[in-house]
Parts: sequence; C-alpha cells; structure tokens
Amino acid sequence: MRGIFETIVGSRVSTSISHGGLQVPANSLGEYIERFADPAIFNAHELEEYGLSKSGSLTRCRFGDKHFVLTSLHQSRIPGYGFDELILTAECRKTFISSHRAIFPEETCGTESSFDCLAYEFTDLVMAGKLARSNWFELTKFDIDAPTPKPVLVAAVGYPSHRNIIDYDMNTYAIGPNVVWGVETEPLLRDRLSFIPEAPIDFDPNGMSGGPVFAIVESVVGLELRLVGILTNASRTAFNFIPLSRLSALIYEID
Repeated sequence: MRGIFETIVGSRVSTSISHGGLQVPANSLGEYIERFADPAIFNAHELEEYGLSKSGSLTRCRFGDKHFVLTSLHQSRIPGYGFDELILTAECRKTFISSHRAIFPEETCGTESSFDCLAYEFTDLVMAGKLARSNWFELTKFDIDAPTPKPVLVAAVGYPSHRNIIDYDMNTYAIGPNVVWGVETEPLLRDRLSFIPEAPIDFDPNGMSGGPVFAIVESVVGLELRLVGILTNASRTAFNFIPLSRLSALIYEID
C-alpha cells in the first residue's frame, strides 16, 4: 500500500489519516478499515446441513446509539434465506448472533436493483453485551447528508468468495478480507458511483458486494477517512457502489 500512497498522495505518505479523533498511520490504513467489514453469513435453517452459508459482505456502522450493518439487498434474496437469519459472530467467533430487525428502503422510485441496499440492526445485542461496542464505523449527520466528497483515493473492503469458503466436512470457516485501492472514474452504472483499481487485481471480486467503500479526502486539517458507500457490483476492472448520501432515509429509519 505504501507504493499507492507514494503515487497518489505523494510526500504525505509519512503522515496519518484522521478518523473520529484518531490518527491512523498511512501504512496501517488498510488493516484499520478491515475491521468495519465482515462476511455476510446466514444461518439459513431451511437449507438444513448447509444452513450456515456466505452471501457477500457487510458493513458495520454506528449512528448515535444505533448499531447496524448495511449490505446489498440482492444478497438476501437467495432462496432459503430469511431476513431474520443474517448473523454476526461474537469476538470469540464461537457464538452466532442474529439481528433483531431488518430495515428496508422506503424509496419508491426506480427498481430494486437501483436501490440495492438494506440494513440489519444489532443495537439491542450490543447494549446487552453480546456484541462488542468496538469496530462499528461511526457516522455523523454530516457524513449521511453531505454529497460524496472528491476523493484523493478510494478503497473497498470485502470477502471474496474464492478465499472465504465454509468447509462443511471439517466444520470450519477461514475468513480473509481483501482491500482494493483505486481512483474515481465516471460512473459506469446508473445510480452508482465507480472507481477503478489503482493496479490490476489478480482475483475475482465476486463476494465483496455489501462491503464498505471508503474515501481519503482532503480537509482543512489534512487527510480524513470517510465512508462514502456500499459496494454493489464489482469486476476486476471496475468497482461500483451506491453512495452513502443516497442511503440517508434508510439510516434515519433506524433512529
């Protein structure tokens, strides 16, 4: 990642990126943003012995005292999945915890594919101590309402299917996220923003849908980290995401 920062951010590679009062060293930023993404795991009882299955990725967020995840709607439309079956794992990764509410977008214009996002709330479970209060990306009203900022650099985090496979014979699941850095480009799909990888990627990004898209932006205090959207479509050459500003009604519905 250092090479990317040297190319795009220039001499500021030795500086830190600010977020929520923290100063994150530039060469640790990839590891830092991974904590706000998880694989989207469903405990789908209808699928019996194959009930525990992965469908894309998700983004962990906090707005005020509300804790929730955002993910793409098409991930939950798979036959056999229920909207009460998305789970997170406790820190020990031995306990599955399902959300207590699914929140659907109220947007009425366009098709389902144009607004490919929904939220699952975990507030009650965090407050009860069943899930940790850490590793939820804190959003402010400004983050939600403001237009998408002009980025210096963009990054998507997700769990591609090729390396996140449940072994039903061994009853194990080794997870591993990928971070893809890139630069903005003209939107390639309707109702989306887009970026292209800074360097060619050597894997299929299928399975990263639902993960967070971050931007490093310039501000009066230096470089800042912002959550700018949720990944909905990706290929080896382009990543497309629904901007956070378009999700404001969905997020406010949680409050």
